[in-house]
Amino acid sequence: MDSFYPHNEAADLVQIWSLKASNEDAPLVKAGLSFPAYSIDSDLLKIKKFDGGDTAKVYVSDLQLSEKRTSEGIFSVVGVLCAKELPPVKKHVMNPKRVPYIRQHAGIVGYGALAFEQSLMNLSSIGYDMVVAFGSREIEGWKTEKTHAVGGPELSSSCRYFTVGKNTPDNSKVAFPSAVDPFGVLSSYVNETVNHCFDNDVMYMQYNDKTRRCMLKDPATFQLGDVVEMGVSLVTWKTGRNNTLESKYTTKLVLRTLTFLDGSLSRKAYIARNARPVKSININTEEVLNTLSLKRARFVEDQLHETFEGDEQETCETRRKLARMNLDDVE
Repeated sequence: MDSFYPHNEAADLVQIWSLKASNEDAPLVKAGLSFPAYSIDSDLLKIKKFDGGDTAKVYVSDLQLSEKRTSEGIFSVVGVLCAKELPPVKKHVMNPKRVPYIRQHAGIVGYGALAFEQSLMNLSSIGYDMVVAFGSREIEGWKTEKTHAVGGPELSSSCRYFTVGKNTPDNSKVAFPSAVDPFGVLSSYVNETVNHCFDNDVMYMQYNDKTRRCMLKDPATFQLGDVVEMGVSLVTWKTGRNNTLESKYTTKLVLRTLTFLDGSLSRKAYIARNARPVKSININTEEVLNTLSLKRARFVEDQLHETFEGDEQETCETRRKLARMNLDDVE
């Protein structure tokens, strides 16, 4: 966002929408698909490991049904969209080695809003629990990667488009939504070892404050400066081995949902940037005409002087040449 963005209004709007999005009647909260990050109940969280202990995810107990039933924790944070690399992908030509690593990405800032700051603290606390769960193994815990001069720390998350492997179960494979892959670029990369699965799917939505309902939204229509709710999950996975051949791990935020909440600030910035009034110029017509007349008179005078001066020089030069000539006497 540039200087035309109303930065001074952002913190209050983030705080207001944080409270709205965490309300029990909010669609994702009501459906149990999202848990507001700034009010997480740590007693409901459980860390589960998969793939022989090389992958870990955070799960949340559903006390309304049964304490034994859990689902992957998708933690929602409201902020201002400050960075994005969202669908669609338009390039058909891509190095096959890069295909497994292409991803959709979003970043938000909170402008110091209390709900946003508390969300960062709670996510850091969960990240600490994941470090502890891996014991003495080398693990890089989660942390914010960037801090903006005005907006503050950036909460960044991404999700790969593909799962790579030979034995991907058929029931985990899903087709790309038309809004995500309208040109069929991503679908063209799918093969026996590269698939798009549930774990690669990101839901792009728009919340209607009047009807209190969410609807699907074209990811290409998100604008920097929009107030959005970003749903993320914390995942720890193996990244390789260190010098002593011990496994290394890292914890990242995986993008699960991105919901448009309010575009009033990005609209204000657009209008301020593109509808600036042109400065009026007071023109004294008489003064301009006098100036032009004076310049014309001087121009004509200079031209005449230059012509006469040139003629005089040419005449003198001719006379000098004639004086040097040996002319025969005239009989």
